Amino acid sequence: TGRLSIYAENEGLDTELHLTLNGGTVNIVSGNDGINTNEDNVSVTTVNGGFLNIRVDGQTGEGDGIDSNGWLVINGGVVHAAACSDSMDAGIDSDKGIHVNGGTVIATGNMFDHISESEQDYVVFAFQDMVKADEKITLKKGEEELFLTMVNEYTYLIVSNEFVTEGGTYTLWKDDEQLSVVEMSGNMGGPGMMKPDDKMPEGFETGEMPEGMEPGERPEMPEGMEGNQRRGEMEEGKRPDRGNSQMNIEEAMTEFVIKDGGNMFMVMSVSK
Repeated sequence: TGRLSIYAENEGLDTELHLTLNGGTVNIVSGNDGINTNEDNVSVTTVNGGFLNIRVDGQTGEGDGIDSNGWLVINGGVVHAAACSDSMDAGIDSDKGIHVNGGTVIATGNMFDHISESEQDYVVFAFQDMVKADEKITLKKGEEELFLTMVNEYTYLIVSNEFVTEGGTYTLWKDDEQLSVVEMSGNMGGPGMMKPDDKMPEGFETGEMPEGMEPGERPEMPEGMEGNQRRGEMEEGKRPDRGNSQMNIEEAMTEFVIKDGGNMFMVMSVSK
């Protein structure tokens, strides 16, 4: 139930092997990776509960929100991870596989890293234009709304929680303007594309929320995490190369349905 706040010129929280978060609130403002577990092909970063808020502020010009050199396993809790605005980094990144089995995950960056087979549905939005820190993105399902105002600029947005469910019909908005999307497939390293060794590491398959802790509510952000106005190496408004993706512009739609597992959409334009 405690609180840990880290302000770092380089990496925020760094370990040589594994890292597990079971509860409490961890706020990280870092110049490079917010969290780094750095034993290649061995380290496991696990979130079972609590609140994890990460903002990479760009002091070093780069940085993932969470960077695991092995696996990243999210079983519960609330994870908000904002990668560096100025570099090709990801909100959540791992070498061996990312598994999202529960909780709330909101992650932003300018790169999308592979997400392995997971127990919880998720959606990835790839924006053609940079979304600025003060622009409000809203995901709507009928009368329900999920507001997604983030602390850094980004072109990739990952959302996974109880609001994103198989069979639901959604619309996406930027401020008061409705956006159109195209369902994506191809060599993106994204949904449905498996890495050779991305099975869940033994012993990290499940996790329970600590007593008295409920996911879904975001705590107040500490001073210094409210936003990021820094621009660096990336040209303003320029989106990163999307790779060898296959999409048909004529298939753009303003309503879309979430399928079981992973979903990815290119956000095309403001609908007229």
